[in-house]
Amino acid sequence: MLRWSLLVCIVAAYAAVLPDKLLIGYASWSECDDKIITAVEDGVNVVMWFAINLLSNSSTGEPLITGGPDLECVKNVQQTLKSKNLPTTHIISIGGWNAPHPNTSMSVEAVYANWVLWNNNLFDGFDWDVEGNDDVTSPSNTITTEVMDLMGQMSQLAKRDGFIVSMAPCESYVDPTTSFFDTSLTHNYPEWEELQPNFNYHGHNSYTYVMSKYGITEREGGESVATFDVISVQFYEGYT
Repeated sequence: MLRWSLLVCIVAAYAAVLPDKLLIGYASWSECDDKIITAVEDGVNVVMWFAINLLSNSSTGEPLITGGPDLECVKNVQQTLKSKNLPTTHIISIGGWNAPHPNTSMSVEAVYANWVLWNNNLFDGFDWDVEGNDDVTSPSNTITTEVMDLMGQMSQLAKRDGFIVSMAPCESYVDPTTSFFDTSLTHNYPEWEELQPNFNYHGHNSYTYVMSKYGITEREGGESVATFDVISVQFYEGYT
């Protein structure tokens, strides 16, 4: 009961706001250094810190968060930016290439509550970067409906609580040029054969499922708002 009360207090005080014009910069894996400060001084106003995993503790079965930057370092960077009068939005990414997909053995409410406690108002929200894996036999080369439902439902919970929610799907995960949809992330697009032979890391609109099914969030009082504040499509597939 105490844990739930703490969660309510943390969430009730949060109301993140994005800048009117966005210049987004992604940190490298677990990066927290002076390059972040330099990027903001050069104009970046949204920092995407990289990247955490939503897993399960193998001993207790409870939600577990791994990866990401050193949180004390993130606090120090944020304080430095404030001292320089550089307003900046800070978002934590979930996933990344070769990273495990979110564990779906627990309830979405439990996974989200654990994220809120872990976050402790450090980041203004989260960014979905669930992707594939270099190992073609990896289970992370299939994005299951259970994972997509967790992404969508957790996004709605966060949006209701005032957090920013974004996603950064690979180009083929949101492809308006095709009506194909399935959960595999290892397709070979024939039109890519000359550009990138045997490149088998394309999807078929997996993120559109999340966008269409969970794209609107009903807030308290009946207000309907867009669940996803930012959708940044990545065009680097096959080193384009």
